[in-house]
Amino acid sequence: MYFNQIGNEPLDTIAIIQASFDHVVEVYDQWMTPILAKYDQSCSVSSKHCTIKRAFNFASPRVRSVPTKCVFFEVSDHFTIYFDDHFNGGGVTTVAPALAKRVGCTTLRVTDDEEDSPSLLISIYKSSMASSRWFAWTDDGNGMEFMSGGEELPKEREIFPTPLTRLISDDLSRLVESFGATLDFNPDQTVRCNLITVHR
Repeated sequence: MYFNQIGNEPLDTIAIIQASFDHVVEVYDQWMTPILAKYDQSCSVSSKHCTIKRAFNFASPRVRSVPTKCVFFEVSDHFTIYFDDHFNGGGVTTVAPALAKRVGCTTLRVTDDEEDSPSLLISIYKSSMASSRWFAWTDDGNGMEFMSGGEELPKEREIFPTPLTRLISDDLSRLVESFGATLDFNPDQTVRCNLITVHR
């Protein structure tokens, strides 16, 4: 099932981190714990095996201006998914490039929102934190517009034989699959998860 169709409430933005689950959650804890402590805040972590659907439902409703519920789950030995309860994916926007730098890996931020404010977006971050390549199909107030930037990917012309003039969900899926990951999940699959609650 495509990622924004899982759970009781649509999730439109995720980060796909090209690193092992154990390494990612360790780096995240080392990064976030002192930041929270500086503001007299803390977090509790529930490490467990749960279904992907339960993980998606943990971080809802997605109404927070600052994330209070965050999820990491293991996709494979080399990929970890992150998302949170921020109302428009803003938490992922911060976490994806930060973990790319701290873990020293490639991280993908994917947005597929066709409801409130239609937009499809994929940003590819390297360890410099800068977005090395991005594609966007969004409404800037004057209708839908396609934009892209950064250095062309090595296999981009194989992934998209015809130059893009717009984006659809299948385009996002093909691009993510070129990195060896996926945007389709079995909601009933049991995976290793860290369910994080931030106490503010």
